[in-house]
Amino acid sequence: YSLGVVLYELVCGQRPHDLGQLDLEQALRVLREQTPRRPSALRAELAGDVESIILRALRPEPEARYPSAASLAADLIRHREGRPVEARPWTWSYQVLLLVRRHRVLAFAGLAVFLVAIVAAIVSALFAVEASRARRAEAERAEAATRMAEESRKLSDWVTLDLLSRIGSLPRGAELQRELAGKVKEHLERVAPYVRDDGEVQRSMAIAWMELGALAGDPGQRNAGRLPEAAAAIQRALEVFKRRFDDDSSDPDRLIDLNVARLRLAGILHEQGEADRALEILSRALESMPSGIAAADPASQRLLGLKATLLRELSALHLARGSLAEAKECGEIGLAARRRCLAALDSEGARRELWVDLMQLASMAISQGQTEEALAYTDEALTLVDDVDLDRDSDLVRANDQVVSLGTRADLLGELGRYEEALALHRKSLALRERLLALDPSNPLLLANASTAVSRVIELMLYLELPASEIEAQCQRNLAIDRRMQVLNPESRDVHVRLSQDLRQMATVLINEQAFDRARVCLEEARELNRELLLRDPKDLDARRGQAEYLTYLGLCKFQETLQVFVEETVPVDEIVEQVDDAREHFVDALAIYEVLERELLPRPDWLDAMLRAVRAYLANSAEFITKIQ
Repeated sequence: YSLGVVLYELVCGQRPHDLGQLDLEQALRVLREQTPRRPSALRAELAGDVESIILRALRPEPEARYPSAASLAADLIRHREGRPVEARPWTWSYQVLLLVRRHRVLAFAGLAVFLVAIVAAIVSALFAVEASRARRAEAERAEAATRMAEESRKLSDWVTLDLLSRIGSLPRGAELQRELAGKVKEHLERVAPYVRDDGEVQRSMAIAWMELGALAGDPGQRNAGRLPEAAAAIQRALEVFKRRFDDDSSDPDRLIDLNVARLRLAGILHEQGEADRALEILSRALESMPSGIAAADPASQRLLGLKATLLRELSALHLARGSLAEAKECGEIGLAARRRCLAALDSEGARRELWVDLMQLASMAISQGQTEEALAYTDEALTLVDDVDLDRDSDLVRANDQVVSLGTRADLLGELGRYEEALALHRKSLALRERLLALDPSNPLLLANASTAVSRVIELMLYLELPASEIEAQCQRNLAIDRRMQVLNPESRDVHVRLSQDLRQMATVLINEQAFDRARVCLEEARELNRELLLRDPKDLDARRGQAEYLTYLGLCKFQETLQVFVEETVPVDEIVEQVDDAREHFVDALAIYEVLERELLPRPDWLDAMLRAVRAYLANSAEFITKIQ
């Protein structure tokens, strides 16, 4: 909770509650009963992962917070690496957002596609409007309508053939996007009074409003982050779809249009922090869905699939509100509906939706410590993506899904103590990550994810005490990835931190191999990286930790090398003692840094406890060694 308060103040510039001059009893009542102001209300760019992480840390119920500081740190690291965080449910929109972040090149293309979709919808509306007028108008008006239709076609061609190829490289892409959206809105407003009686044109315009909402702030799409504007656009579409449904409630397509708009609006409201309103909209959508859908024809299959998605989003909303029982119930009912849908129509889209359902339930089980249940969901999800073929472009999404499934399953097996199985899965995940990286070698997120996967492999290999030469090969592999990231972004703090960590890890492996000179080379490079970080920010925690670990491993390298000399050669005792004292000085300097961090970091993170124990043990062992040889 305290770390959550500090994090809130760091990113928002103020504390979550204004306690002012309140006495202790009043302050405690405020903390218990008042919800902190959402960070995104202070800084819009905090919406999403960062806000969810902060608010989970600040939950008034202890059992709803992170169980430890290490868990909070792990979620922050997952956010930084573009991986799903525990603080947010694995909704379909969240999965798509992560995928977009990992594939930024595709994101620009996605933006262009959205623009084309909007213009296509408008062009469709124009064609319909002009055709309708032509049927009722005189010959000269028909001729004018034809001319307008031709101009609309030219506009469509320009967007498709010219804008699509240029949009990705425009330096003012966001500004131009907003300008275009404004023009489209003006056009929709002008056309609206003339087409009130034309249902199909009304539907085309509603779809255009939906696309405008997606451009402005749909959480599941590449967007401009303007959530209120997005909600207003979706609301316009919703009003049209509601009128159409009221005119003919027996048409399943009209019900689908209506509830898809409700689903999109609820997602945006959820992102804005309007959970109660989002819950009301989703509940209304589910109430309007027919019961006992048989999935016997395409229309009923679409209805059943939509119902499953509505239940999944309702589950995610309950989970975010801390209603775990309701979240699980909705998730399981939605999963059952999805299975029926898949049984009726085994399509790639339906299988992908089932995968998202399963991984969301797995994430829910993980958050409640139900490892075995989470493993069962993950295993089933993995069967849906275990036949990935990267030679087909359509499998890029499924390949990413497989990587997520493999990594989640490996972590769960590790928690159960099944380390060899976990290692095999992490290796398989790493191989797939490297194939994805080969398709986009300069993608920084793919590089970071590959480095993280190699680190997981190394950790398990060390735990299983596999041959040092094999571990060293993986360390070299990791350093090669880090250096590629360094070339792409030489000033990046995160790259400096990652490379320094991996160099220190390599040094420990080399010390165990008694390759002391090579270990010192790695440690000196790590020290230089830490020095640069400390020059930028003397309080940088990662840099201070790196400096302490550098001293620790440098002392260990000296001590182990002295032991080897003592065993293998005849060296005067005084010289041996002098060398061990040199090593002990490094341990003492490292311990001083760790003890400062011990006072600053409350509660202490697991890594700090481990390093304090290790350095104190090194000091005790070296002192005992000196006593014995003397």
